[in-house]
Amino acid sequence: MTTQIRFNGSAGIEGDQNHLLDVPSAAEVLGVSKHWLYRNSTDLPFTRKLGRKLRFSRHGMDRWIQARLEACRRIDG
Repeated sequence: MTTQIRFNGSAGIEGDQNHLLDVPSAAEVLGVSKHWLYRNSTDLPFTRKLGRKLRFSRHGMDRWIQARLEACRRIDG
């Protein structure tokens, strides 16, 4: 089973600030469902747990997306 990540480039980082996104916002940026994000949160390196709440590092998401895009480009040649 493969999952396609769609990057919504219009929601970029302003300056060097690292924003923590809630589940609905992070799901929108990644183009995945909230359910997918909850289910995979422990495997995603940009997940931050604040008490009982999950937040997602926007800067970490951008780095993760870039790494996955570069890996795909290497595979595709």
